[in-house]
Amino acid sequence: MHSHPRVSVIIPAFQAGGYLHYAVECALSQTWKNVEVIVAPADAAIAAWVLGTVKSPRVRVLPRGRQADASASETRNRAIDASTGEYLVELDADDLIPPDYISELFMACMGIGAACSATQYVTWDGKSKRQTWSGCCEYATRSAGSFAS
Repeated sequence: MHSHPRVSVIIPAFQAGGYLHYAVECALSQTWKNVEVIVAPADAAIAAWVLGTVKSPRVRVLPRGRQADASASETRNRAIDASTGEYLVELDADDLIPPDYISELFMACMGIGAACSATQYVTWDGKSKRQTWSGCCEYATRSAGSFAS
């Protein structure tokens, strides 16, 4: 039994074969251990790759949606509907997060009573850094079977 609430990490995957394994590995490597990872692939090739390479009971790969041309929002919503966590973290297939990301974000949110957050990420090319606000990583609490954001 986990003493921490379950966090669902959802990853919609569009043309993400070259990056997806890094995002999944980052999600599985969290210091916050009560994590499920839900991958919502846009095509059968990505689904087959994840199923063939990731061997963790904490990872679920959703079947491709009925629409071959489903939008990112529709795919993300399928993953949210399939989630079982009390909290939600959204990652894109090319996102990388540090091992303490969920733990630090959760504690910061709980410290101020926030139900939702956005994070800032920094890219470094060895010469300069660029800071960008990202809405891809949000927490929301489950309320009556749906997520509020």
